[in-house]
Amino acid sequence: MSRAPLRYAGWMARDIATGPGAIMIAVALLVTFILWRMTNIPSSHGDVSGLVRAIVDQAAMPFVLLATGGMVSGDLVNGYYRSYFSRPVSPVAYYLQRWLLGAAAVLLFIPILAAGIALRTGTFAAPAALFAKVGLLYLMLGGLVLLASTLTRRDWIVALVIYVFQSILHSIAAAPTPGATVRTLHAILPPFHAASVKAPMPEGAALLHPLLYGLGLVLAALAVIRWRPLGSGGRA
Repeated sequence: MSRAPLRYAGWMARDIATGPGAIMIAVALLVTFILWRMTNIPSSHGDVSGLVRAIVDQAAMPFVLLATGGMVSGDLVNGYYRSYFSRPVSPVAYYLQRWLLGAAAVLLFIPILAAGIALRTGTFAAPAALFAKVGLLYLMLGGLVLLASTLTRRDWIVALVIYVFQSILHSIAAAPTPGATVRTLHAILPPFHAASVKAPMPEGAALLHPLLYGLGLVLAALAVIRWRPLGSGGRA
């Protein structure tokens, strides 16, 4: 009978904190340092909120890749899965837990950044909509990396290429006559544009589409982990 991987949660959190988490904190500290060196700093809540949004807009995508890259493929390449699952632990639950802890780390960057900026400006601004947008991006992009990680060691590179390609297609699709091929590819690829910090939060069907797409990517990844033996098929 497989047991839940909760006993690994502390080790996972430590690895994230000393890896991706350390880089995220370093970025927040760098922003704080730069603000302390500036004489003209934002003062109103709106200006501070805009600064937080602008930084998160630039940092969210690379941080998602950083938190999810090599999640499964790294264990396969290094053979760690042999020791992890030598005991009755569900690989599906194990990697889902690791993926969720990665999401928590990425989302925690927002209040850490806001706190660092507040030390200089005296205003704490961490809009709830910002958490929703970053969470939506993690669901789609992080789900794509997780799925790619079950198939190739170049998981984050594959996800990045698809992300950039979709962004280009989205710009082309906004033209008056984008063409059938562009429209088809745009409909097939993940709707990353829905998670843009600069755009309003989608509602109704516009929100349901990215939610279901991201959930589908995660479920597909977990299905591969569940039904395809680890280390088989040349994945390592």
